[in-house]
Amino acid sequence: MAKEESLSRNYTYYAIIRGGEPKEDPFAVVREWVDDTGHSWAEVYTRDLRWEATSRLTAIRAGRSDDDTEVITEDVVERFIARAAEQN
Repeated sequence: MAKEESLSRNYTYYAIIRGGEPKEDPFAVVREWVDDTGHSWAEVYTRDLRWEATSRLTAIRAGRSDDDTEVITEDVVERFIARAAEQN
């Protein structure tokens, strides 16, 4: 993740958790931010090693998914991205 990108938006990062796995080793990672107009955006880090738009947080919050979320640090996100790159 580019530091310039991280500094230009105030992201909140979430671990997507399945089956009781620890937030330090999540199934997926999502980031969320609010733009200048108040619109909320969410992106998931994909197997293509990039951030892509997602409705996953909305689905979880609406109870349309069995997954759970926990707020995580940027360090956890960096480790997740590094592992994804190694596996790709």
